[in-house]
Amino acid sequence: MDENLKTKTKILDAAQSLMLRQGFGTTSIEDICIAAGITKGGFFHYFKNKEDLGKAVTRHYWRNMQTVWDDAPFRKHADPLARVLKFIDYSVSASKGPGLEQRCLLGNFAQELSDTHPGIRSENSACFAEWSEYLKMDLDAAKKKYLSKKALDTKGLADYVIATMEGSLLLAKAHQDKNVYIKNLKHLTRYVESIFKKKRP
Repeated sequence: MDENLKTKTKILDAAQSLMLRQGFGTTSIEDICIAAGITKGGFFHYFKNKEDLGKAVTRHYWRNMQTVWDDAPFRKHADPLARVLKFIDYSVSASKGPGLEQRCLLGNFAQELSDTHPGIRSENSACFAEWSEYLKMDLDAAKKKYLSKKALDTKGLADYVIATMEGSLLLAKAHQDKNVYIKNLKHLTRYVESIFKKKRP
């Protein structure tokens, strides 16, 4: 990794960590510079302003999540339906760790910034669309394998999975109770199984 890319990644990692913990609005450029160990002049060498940084952090977070998921055990399963169900299981397991309130930057930004930062909202929307497509590919393959003669809106189902996960995070934060998230995702698993009339392969 060349020095410019290394420094830019350091800024993005610092911004992501701070914004997950305390939000976009209350994270200052100064906070990020201190965390990344750079000067403000160094910051503005890579980003025009905080809005520009916000868009880059959104994309950086999404790429990191894709890398984590692609390396996770559920991606290795040969059956496409199992990959979807085990992705939900994986999310349940991840929620049992510390920091549920920090769990998804995309969801946090959607709540905090959609009405005030159209550039970040647009980038956030694109990342959610890619997440939906990520799930839809496995749902398409599962439909072909298990429901070849039945209609199924796989795009709608992919969006529903994401909406349930993100909405359940919101409820868990409101109640300060991780079990809300876990319970809802177990309901989600049963719902997906009922559509395909098949338990985890």
